Amino acid sequence: MAEKETFSLVTVNLSNYIRPELVESRSKDWVLNGKNNGFYKYIMDRNVGSATGGSLNRTYKDLIIGKGLVAKRAYKNVLDWAVVKRVLKAKDVEMIAYDFQIFGEFTFFVTKNKKGGLHSITHVQNHLVVPNKENDKGVIEGYWYCKDWTNTRTNTPVYYPTFGTSKSAIEIYRGKIYSPEQTFFGSPDYIAAMQYMEAEEEISNMNLSSIKNGLSAGYIINVPNGINWSVTKKAAFKKKIEERLTRSENASNFIISYNGVEVQITVTEFPINENIHKQWESLNSTCAQKILTGFRCPSPAIAGIISSSGFSNTADEMDIAEFQLSKRVIAPKQKVLTDAFEEVLNQFEIMLELEFVPLTEQKEDEPKTEISVKDAVKMSSDKSTPENHDHVDTDALVALGEVIDDNYTCIMSEPSDHLNLTEQMLNGFIEFAIPKPATATSESSQDTPLFKIRYKYAGAKEGEREFCQKMIKATQSGKVWKADDLDKNIMTQKGMGANGSDFYNVFKYKGGVNCQHFFERVVYLQANNDRISVNKAIKMINDLDPSERRSVMWEKNPKEVAQAAEKKNNFWRLKKKK
Repeated sequence: MAEKETFSLVTVNLSNYIRPELVESRSKDWVLNGKNNGFYKYIMDRNVGSATGGSLNRTYKDLIIGKGLVAKRAYKNVLDWAVVKRVLKAKDVEMIAYDFQIFGEFTFFVTKNKKGGLHSITHVQNHLVVPNKENDKGVIEGYWYCKDWTNTRTNTPVYYPTFGTSKSAIEIYRGKIYSPEQTFFGSPDYIAAMQYMEAEEEISNMNLSSIKNGLSAGYIINVPNGINWSVTKKAAFKKKIEERLTRSENASNFIISYNGVEVQITVTEFPINENIHKQWESLNSTCAQKILTGFRCPSPAIAGIISSSGFSNTADEMDIAEFQLSKRVIAPKQKVLTDAFEEVLNQFEIMLELEFVPLTEQKEDEPKTEISVKDAVKMSSDKSTPENHDHVDTDALVALGEVIDDNYTCIMSEPSDHLNLTEQMLNGFIEFAIPKPATATSESSQDTPLFKIRYKYAGAKEGEREFCQKMIKATQSGKVWKADDLDKNIMTQKGMGANGSDFYNVFKYKGGVNCQHFFERVVYLQANNDRISVNKAIKMINDLDPSERRSVMWEKNPKEVAQAAEKKNNFWRLKKKK
C-alpha cells in the first residue's frame, strides 16, 4: 500500500525593528547603547541605506551650519572672537553638528594648555564615546572612548572626566536635548521613523534583486521525507535557509515544505504577481511620507521629492518650506550647539554670544525700483508698516550731519560697498567689537564700542542742484551723517523722484535722478582706547585665515549707496516721464 503523502509548512518573515536595551557592563564602569554599542551602528546604517532619510540628514546638517558660526556681541574682550576662531575650527563645528543631527547627541574634547587656559575644542566621533555609570548622586562623572566597542580587549577604552569636573588636561563634553526617559544617551528626533527608513532600504534591495531574478515573487522549498525530521534538525535546516535566503536581496519570503515521501529537494517558484510593482510603489510612498513626518519636514521638496502642492515651481516651495523648517526645527538645534560652545567658552572667561549665519536669507519682497507719488505718500503716512519714513527737505537733512570730535580718529574712508583687503581686515575686527544694541541714545545702529561709522557726501566736486551744493558744502566743513538718519528719510525734492515724483530714498539716490554723487563710508576709531591700537587690530586680522576674514564682514549697505547715477544702473531707474 502506497504511503500517504503528508507535509507541513513553515513561513519565514523578516524580523521587525526593536530598539536594543542599554547594556551596563558588570565588570566595568561603562554603559553601552545596545549590545557592543550596536545601536549607533544601526542608526548609521539607516542613514546610509535610506535615500529619503539620508538626504534629510545631510540637508538638515547644512541648514544647521548655514554660512558658519559667528559672534553677535562681545561682552568683555574684543580679542575673544580671535581666540574662538583659533580654538574652534569650522570643520569641527560641522562634524559636531552632523553628529547631533544623526544621533541626537554630540561629543567633543575640551583640551587645556599648560597654563590651564583653553587650547582647543575638537570633535570626537560620537559613537565611540559611552558614559560612565552614574555615581550615588545620579551624576555621570566621566566618559569612555574606544575605537571598537566590539573588541575592548584589543582596543582598551580610555577614561576622560566630564567637562568642568576636574583639572585634567582633556575633558569630554556630551550634549543632547533633554528627554525624561533618557539618562545616558540621546535619541535622533526622527527615531519613530527609523523602521520606515529600514523598510525603504529593504524595498530598494528587493526591487533590484527581484529584477535580477526575473521579478520572481518567492519560492517553495520541498524537502524529501522531511516530515520525519526531528525538531532540532528542522530548526537547523531552517536556520541555514534563513541565513541564505531571508536577506532583502532575495526579494521575497519563502515557504519550506517538509514532505512525507522520498522525493528530491525541489524549489518551486511562486507565480509572478503582475501587480507587485504597484505594491512596491505604495510601500515606497508610505515609507517616504512616514520618514518626512518623523523628521518634521514641512515639504518633500526639502528631500528633493517633487510634489504637486500648488506652488508655481519647486524653488518657491523649497524657499517657503526651508523658512518654516529653519524656524521650527533647525533654530532649536542651533541653540543647543551655541549654548554648549558658550558654556565651555564662559568657563575660560570668554564671554561671547554665538549664532549661526543662515544658509539663505529670509525671502522678502523685492524693493520697488520705481517709487510713485502714491507709494511715497503711503510710505510716509502708514504708521503701521516698517516703511514709515520721515519727509525732509535739504536744510533738514544737512542739519542732521555732525562733526566728529577729537575723541575719535578717522582710520578709513572708502565707497561704502567696496570690500578690498584693507576693509576686509577692518570688518573682521569690527565684528570682534560687535555693535551694541540700538537704543534711544545710541548714536548709530552701525556703531560699536570702539568705532563710529559715518557717511560723507562724495563724487563730483561741484553740484548743479541746490541739494548737492549744500551737501558738498556741509561735507567740506567736516560734517558726516549716520546711516540711520539717511536711510529712514524720504527726500522731498520737486521732480527728482520716479516719474517726476517729489519723493525718494536719499541714502540710495542722493540728489535724485542722474545725480553724480554717492555716500562714502568713514570709520572712526576711539582714540587712546585701552583695548587695541589700529596697527594691532590690522595685525590680528592678518593672522586670520582669508576665509575667516570673509566670514566676519559686517552687513553691506545697498549697492546704490556707493554708486553715482550712470547708464549701467539705468540712472537709478528713476527716469522721469518724457
